[in-house]
Order: sequence, then C-alpha cells, then structure tokens
Amino acid sequence: MVLPPAAWGPSHSSYGGKIRGGAITAGCDADCWATGAGTLPSHGKYRIQYRVDRIDSGAGWDIVVGVASRAARVEDHCGSSKGCYCWLSCFSGNGSRLYADGSRVQGYIPQKSRAGSTIEVIVDQDASTLEFRLDGAPVQGGEGFDGHTGGCTLTVKPEHKGDLTPAASVYEAGSALTLVAVEAVAR
Repeated sequence: MVLPPAAWGPSHSSYGGKIRGGAITAGCDADCWATGAGTLPSHGKYRIQYRVDRIDSGAGWDIVVGVASRAARVEDHCGSSKGCYCWLSCFSGNGSRLYADGSRVQGYIPQKSRAGSTIEVIVDQDASTLEFRLDGAPVQGGEGFDGHTGGCTLTVKPEHKGDLTPAASVYEAGSALTLVAVEAVAR
C-alpha cells in the first residue's frame, strides 16, 4: 500500500514562501489552510504525525491540525471550513477545541500544544473516526456542543470518507509546524 508523502501540497496563497516540504515555517497571520500532498487510502487505519516547532508567545490561538476532505478544497478558504475535522490545539485561557465538518463540537479541552509537542491524528477510514493525541496521551475532556459528548474521537461524515488528507492552519507569524509522517497503523 502506497501512502501519501509527509509533505504539504495545495495551500492557501497566504503561505507563499512559508512552506518547505513538510514544514510550515511561519504562520500567515490568518486562519488559512495547508493540505497534504496526497489523499489517505480509502480503507484502513492511519497515523498522521505533526510536530509543533514554535508557538508565538503572544498567541491567543494558533495551531490547528487534523484532516480535510480533498473535495472540500479547504486550502481555498480561511476560517472554519466545511469538510475539515480538526483540533485547535492552543486557545489561551479557554482551552482547546474540536471541530467536525467546520462546526465546533467540543470546547474547554484542557490539553494544549507547546513548542516540541507531537500531535497525532489517528484516522480509521473503515470506522469513519478520528482520534487526536498530544505527546502520546488522548486529547479529551472539556465540554460538548451540539449533542457531542466528551472524548477525543470525531466521526467523519459519509460524504468525506475515503477522501481525507492532512490539513493544518498556523496563524501567528512566529509559529511553525511540521508534518512529520503519514503511516499505516496495524489493527
């Protein structure tokens, strides 16, 4: 099975000159998206690994990671985007947040990333779920919205299943993020 490379592909024009291979070397002062160089296979379980290289010291919120439907073309947009499933991993004072298909489903999550943190997104294409992990521990807790209860798992809508690629947004100019690996996970 051939997996997509751990590199950024289509990205919002605000990232011009700020992406090299798997590294977003600086934020774009907007909540715009970069997407992976390839789509995950439509079946199986996969791990996408991100490394937070820097967090801008003045950031109120900053790094967002997850996956997006390739068909949604989130790289053409800024803000919460339909077709995107992600964790806003640094939200000063109010905890982190989870978003599914562009809508906030959980907030006040106590975990937040720091420089040197590793964030993993476990994508189970067959079960249509995503799980987020920070430095090896599940991202969980907080308060649910729209009927979503606590936990770290999101459900991918049927129309997005099998069409997912890594996605991230780096807001602050002083922040940086690297897409480290995309790999299969044994069941």
